[in-house]
Amino acid sequence: MVDGDSNPNFLMGHCFHGIDDLGGPNWAVVDLAENYYVDYVNLYSRNEESARLNYFLIGLTSVNYFPAGSNITRGTYPLCGQYKYKAVLSAKHTLKCNANLASYRYVIAQQPASGPGSLTICEMEVFDADKPNSKIWKRYQNTRLNGYVSNVETVSNMLKCLMRCVPGKCDSFNFKPAGSVCELNSHLNGYMQTNLNISLGWSFLEVCYA
Repeated sequence: MVDGDSNPNFLMGHCFHGIDDLGGPNWAVVDLAENYYVDYVNLYSRNEESARLNYFLIGLTSVNYFPAGSNITRGTYPLCGQYKYKAVLSAKHTLKCNANLASYRYVIAQQPASGPGSLTICEMEVFDADKPNSKIWKRYQNTRLNGYVSNVETVSNMLKCLMRCVPGKCDSFNFKPAGSVCELNSHLNGYMQTNLNISLGWSFLEVCYA
């Protein structure tokens, strides 16, 4: 899975294949040997059963899960992000990380709870941020993340709301010009996609490395 060979043919011996059933943990973890600010992660699918990577999760942690008997529970580790699409056969799938996270040593790949089981990854590539202080905010118009607001402020514009969202205290924010409402969101361990709703007049913004 981390041998530099993304050959999608499972029989060639380069792919990781989990044994957990539907609804099971279905995870794999990689040790980076030291802490990094992770920019993005590539996962490569096999030439069959692409659904095993649908909407995959990438987590980052300083917890060593390698000892025998360890297990990883969804929602208990800092979340780089969740892939928002179905996977395709024999392909690279790239996920950008939340750039307001700290540096971590271990990278977790996991199916969502709705996954089909038997997590399969033919290669994982992890890239650190060249410039950890260089970031881009992605804006989703007429969208609002509900259920994760940690603080509400009144500010004159979106830029001032952005400046309130500092690493370690804020992971994303909602802004509404009417009323100058700035909602700072906290979701270190990720957020439910179902909580991202259409809301006219609102903008939802999350950050990644440039």
